[in-house]
Amino acid sequence: KLRTESGVRMYRFRVGQAVQPESGKAATALYRGQRLGLTEEVAKLDELRRFAGSLASHLILLSQSPESGIGEVGVAGNQESDAYASRTAMATVALAQYHRWRIMEKRPPERWLPEATQAIESLRDRSMAAAAKTNDPLVAALVSAGFSAYVRPFEKELPPEAAAVDWPRKIQGAFASNGQFVDRMSPTARAVIAFSLVPEWGEPDHIRWGFFTKAKTGVESARLGIESPSAVAMMPWFGWAEIRFERYERQVRTNWLELPADARREMDNYVKPKDIPSAIALRRMRDQCWSHQLSITDAGEDAIDMAGGIVFTSGLGDGKSGANPYPTWQCVRPLAFIATMLRDPRLTEPKERSREIVNLMQAMRFLRQLQVDEASAWMYPDPKLAIGGIRASTWDNSLPVDATSMTLLCVVEMIKSLDELAKPPAAPPSEKKE
Repeated sequence: KLRTESGVRMYRFRVGQAVQPESGKAATALYRGQRLGLTEEVAKLDELRRFAGSLASHLILLSQSPESGIGEVGVAGNQESDAYASRTAMATVALAQYHRWRIMEKRPPERWLPEATQAIESLRDRSMAAAAKTNDPLVAALVSAGFSAYVRPFEKELPPEAAAVDWPRKIQGAFASNGQFVDRMSPTARAVIAFSLVPEWGEPDHIRWGFFTKAKTGVESARLGIESPSAVAMMPWFGWAEIRFERYERQVRTNWLELPADARREMDNYVKPKDIPSAIALRRMRDQCWSHQLSITDAGEDAIDMAGGIVFTSGLGDGKSGANPYPTWQCVRPLAFIATMLRDPRLTEPKERSREIVNLMQAMRFLRQLQVDEASAWMYPDPKLAIGGIRASTWDNSLPVDATSMTLLCVVEMIKSLDELAKPPAAPPSEKKE
């Protein structure tokens, strides 16, 4: 309009920018205000561990900040809204999973481990308080997943705060009388609800109590949508629910009295895993993601910082479909489950692993590109609070809390998969002693 009505001329040209993060340090060249990340920076496990640690530290600082609470950086947020409850619940899940992974990895606790525990419990309490009056099954499911994630393995009792609210009743509002999801439930909501219904550890009594039936109904109902184009929108929650339910079913249907005392903790060595019902659809979803991943050649010089990201349109810059024509943090949702698929031989055959690792490492580079570090923290009112957070995109410097939470989940899954693949083959179980 300016061109046609006012004769305005517009010129487009490349600019260079450099920043000196600290006194005495060399200047760093910036690309769209951010240092250009290299794949080598996330190609080693130690680098991925540092990446995960910085993400977790950012979430912990957010939980402690009186100004931001757990809203976007610099924005307090309505602590009684469903959006606030969802954000805090998502951050609870991410920090709890990271906390559990660090403990089970048996590495020396980091200095901020006590702070992490306090942050998780604080976020869990806030999410439950915010969602206490909600009637939204999706919010209730996220909150339920949040407090369940912090229940330690083999612990049966839920926190008192969780027991005070009838979360199953709230979640049950997502289902019709025939046991299927009501039409208004989006694919994402169905996946999250299915995930929240499947416990990480089951007991035979779960069948009698009806827990197993509810979990089975939720997963099977959500599975009906995995063949549709909306499969990507169901990630990572449906994928995790599917794998978790298969394990849950083996747990509750196995007669453990016929097996050695330690069999439960090494279940896969005693009770063979079954096939994943939606394996073909999940593999197809992964192939779809990789077909839309930007290579350096695809990105070109003007968008090289977007390489490794996923664009769910026909091509970079193509906005005809109404979808965003450039990669954003949203691509981490399917990536989080694809990272889980890497270590599951039912979803990734040994001959496919090299290709999958290469694609995932390119994706890790893109996610690292979105992270605020010392070179780009100058753009934020509180640089210390911003460092470690994930930007919405390479051109949008807002820091959605969900972006950081989901990226933390993704990076932890990537580390767990690489660690698992590096282990020697498991020894066969010892003979049962009479």
